[in-house]
Amino acid sequence: MSAQEFADQAAEVAATLKPGTWDAVQALALVSIAQSLAAIADRGPE
Repeated sequence: MSAQEFADQAAEVAATLKPGTWDAVQALALVSIAQSLAAIADRGPE
């Protein structure tokens, strides 16, 4: 599974959670991390 697929999956899960709960906050943090990693992976080696 690619970094982008993980980011997409994390976003889908975060969208189903009740806003303001610890699970939602944690999921949004993981989405942010996954999206950052996907962006880094897309850039490739420097």
